[in-house]
Amino acid sequence: MSQTVPNVLICNDTDFQTALELVKILIQHAAKVFDTLPPETAPPLQPNQKQLFLEALPPEFSRHDYLTTAKRLEIPDKTAEKHIAKFTQSGLINHFAHDKYRKSNQ
Repeated sequence: MSQTVPNVLICNDTDFQTALELVKILIQHAAKVFDTLPPETAPPLQPNQKQLFLEALPPEFSRHDYLTTAKRLEIPDKTAEKHIAKFTQSGLINHFAHDKYRKSNQ
């Protein structure tokens, strides 16, 4: 049975030091090229229906106001009511009196 010996590459110290110097220069070059690249810009996110609805509401509003806003954005009344309930639960709006709402950031 014959044994195969794997190919072994041997280099002397001078060759090894030369290779290290080349790698150092290549790293510097790669860093310089990277620094000259334009910054990556993420495409702007399109606001979803809920965001548009919240942004379209005035600082203080009533049920009639939010339903009017919803109609303008083609949002069904039931969906608008669900959005308002979730906005209230998450603290984005404050239901401070009967039929009176206020955006929390105002």
